[in-house]
Amino acid sequence: MATWPNIDDYLDSLGIPHGVPTVVQTTGGTHSATSLHYQGRARDYGNIDTPGGNAGCDRIYRALEPFAASGVLQELFWNPIGCWQNGRRIGPVDGHWDHVHAGLAANKLLPVEAAPPPPPPKPKVYEDPLLDG
Repeated sequence: MATWPNIDDYLDSLGIPHGVPTVVQTTGGTHSATSLHYQGRARDYGNIDTPGGNAGCDRIYRALEPFAASGVLQELFWNPIGCWQNGRRIGPVDGHWDHVHAGLAANKLLPVEAAPPPPPPKPKVYEDPLLDG
């Protein structure tokens, strides 16, 4: 089962916009043979389809970085700011200048709280012309 949607759910819970994922950004495309994409654990956020372009990718990276440091994310690559692998900062990773790559560690998920229920509807006020006259 793919776990990468959990990353989108976490960003959604924070109100951080991101593009709709494509197959290439999730489980398909051309990646390294050992890529977490093929295990259903990684997702890419491109600067072309992320609202705000590079600034939007910066927001995504900053929101996810604490989880890269703690090991919940096995990989977090965004060369303009930094890259993490297995809880350690590493140097730039080829091909990650135009998108953020986020990959969950095995059996790990980001904390996503359920959205609060909507407030109850306001009571309707009815006017009765017979009572107002």
